[in-house]
Amino acid sequence: MRTIPVLIPRYPSNVNVSGASRPATRLLTMLEILEARGTVSGRELAQRLEVDPRTVRRYAVKLEELGIPVETSAVPTAATGCGRASSFRR
Repeated sequence: MRTIPVLIPRYPSNVNVSGASRPATRLLTMLEILEARGTVSGRELAQRLEVDPRTVRRYAVKLEELGIPVETSAVPTAATGCGRASSFRR
């Protein structure tokens, strides 16, 4: 088996490289949440990932583009009964 060297950047201590600020990390976190919980509301995903609900929809599209099926459905919101909210399922 051949080993491939990987360069890992060293960031200065004042640079924030936490997962909350990186789209790829949030995308993988979304996948982990869907795998663990099954069906999750778009609002809950947005809160957990600390992003806008539209960003959650974009992440769902990105997962689909990567060949990872994500089901989305619109459900009535509890507040009005007539509005629509998104629900995601893996």
